[in-house]
Amino acid sequence: MNTVKRTTFSILLLGSAVGCSAPSSSGHQSKVSETPNYTAYYTYPNAGGNRFLPNANMNLLADSTGVAKVDLPGVPIWLVSVRTNETVAWVVSLQDGTLMAFRWDQGNLLPLDLPIESLRPGMPPTVVVSGSGEISIANTLVGDMGPATAPTLIGRDTLRLAYINDKRELVVREENGSMQMLPVNALSDTRIVLDGDTMALLTDPATYDHAALGNMEEPTTVSMVRAEPQLELTSKIELPEAVVMEAVSPLWADVTGDDEAEIVVTLANTPESRGAAIAVFTRRGDLLAMGQLSPGGWRHLLGVAPIGPAGEIEIVDIQKPHVQKIVNFYRPNGEVLDIVAHATSYSSHNSGSTNIYMSLMGDFDGDSSNIELLVPDADKRLMKILARRLEGKVDVLGSLDPGGVLSTNFSWIASEHESFFAIGTESKELRIWYSKKVQ
Repeated sequence: MNTVKRTTFSILLLGSAVGCSAPSSSGHQSKVSETPNYTAYYTYPNAGGNRFLPNANMNLLADSTGVAKVDLPGVPIWLVSVRTNETVAWVVSLQDGTLMAFRWDQGNLLPLDLPIESLRPGMPPTVVVSGSGEISIANTLVGDMGPATAPTLIGRDTLRLAYINDKRELVVREENGSMQMLPVNALSDTRIVLDGDTMALLTDPATYDHAALGNMEEPTTVSMVRAEPQLELTSKIELPEAVVMEAVSPLWADVTGDDEAEIVVTLANTPESRGAAIAVFTRRGDLLAMGQLSPGGWRHLLGVAPIGPAGEIEIVDIQKPHVQKIVNFYRPNGEVLDIVAHATSYSSHNSGSTNIYMSLMGDFDGDSSNIELLVPDADKRLMKILARRLEGKVDVLGSLDPGGVLSTNFSWIASEHESFFAIGTESKELRIWYSKKVQ
């Protein structure tokens, strides 16, 4: 085994960083065969955890864009959009863990049978579609998974699942049922995110009493683990004492434009309550850049995308989404992330929830050139499309009415000819916008 690289940095950086911003893409995607045997779909848009859709080109504001609605028997909390051989479909998880599914049929939403009826309440589903179009709920394929996390598909040729068990170990289960285990002391509700064959997950939790994400434990390290040919811990980001990461997963994204994905996280300084900051690390664990501290509270990291006026890569967060509700756009300036634009009155998270996926970035005005941010307003009763067309400015292109208070992650999928954007609300409704693909 190679020597594990552990990197720490001075706590002074948390107190002295001045700005915030960074470029990046969605991160690398695994190399896949032309006809994969399995495809996984998550409550976030890609396996790297970034909420950027490089292939989304949908005009959500066009008069020709339709809206389909389904009444549900309970409040939805998780939503997964999938593509099968013949159509697209949506798997919905309600507050009590009940699972429901619907498929698209020429403008209609029809019920779709699932192999199981429910998961533990609050558990985010991972949906796997086989090459023949069969839908499986991957959570049920492993028996000892922790109650607050979800499995990740490793590769696409076999049904190889990575997950966190109830002993906080990283487990990879092969399709034949054999397993590898690696003791990592994982955060109990961490998501495993992928860049190629490298997994990143949050580990070594410490007590942190902010509880924005539902409990009082937050990670102090990020572990990078190679999945092939066997589990191997390759590097580890270690924070100074009294600093944690307030998140349920790191995020892979190419922030520097070097065609190699970096790790992006939200840091929080615990004993002095000095606030939170966005930080970017290499996959080897070196700190590249960090942004300014918020005055206490949390920064909700939304993602990384070429959303700048000239396509510059920028990091986007919401500063204190339950109180201040400020969207910040960052670019790197040496070792500092500078805030280059901001907008007020937006909230992307419900306090105490592990749903950190209530936003997306992509081409949502259908111009096939610019990237926009789709994010809830302060009350979560509207979704606004924000654009960065001029330096220092954030423009509102338009808004969508969800028909109630938003309660799920944002989810996008495309069929051969159509694009779909879906959300769920506290009004017990699934609502889907659909349109012909923009050419």
